[in-house]
Amino acid sequence: MEAGSALYRRGLSSRATKEGFALLIMAAKRGVVGAQYAVAAELATGETVKKDERRAASWYRKGAMAGHGEAQYNLALMYFYGEGMKKNIKEHRRWLEKAARRRDLLALRRLYEAHRDGSFGYIRDLRKAKYWGERYAHERSVDSLPVHQTPRRAN
Repeated sequence: MEAGSALYRRGLSSRATKEGFALLIMAAKRGVVGAQYAVAAELATGETVKKDERRAASWYRKGAMAGHGEAQYNLALMYFYGEGMKKNIKEHRRWLEKAARRRDLLALRRLYEAHRDGSFGYIRDLRKAKYWGERYAHERSVDSLPVHQTPRRAN
């Protein structure tokens, strides 16, 4: 894993090049979760390499299954919009809720809005909207504290 981490760091520093992307791929294949997310993001946007939503979804799924919150959120979006895979609201909800449980701010906000508005495959439920809205507000306030003041989070 150490060699994979070194590849990941080198790949991130030069990710805007094809060589940097190749390093990220090597690290991702060695199981470096951050590299899996970075590879997926590059493939999803097509900024460095040719856009490939199917491969992006595959790499997001690997990162998501390893517990990477941002990968879980982005995989949820791909399921919702049917990017790189067939649209699947049930899977969208499953991955969105996993990302929210990992305290991903975008997932928390989306769940709040979904329950508030009855959108994104959810039925309007103001009680749940309040719950997700409060969690979102709490995480935003925790993230705005300096590192030395950030309270410990219970897992």
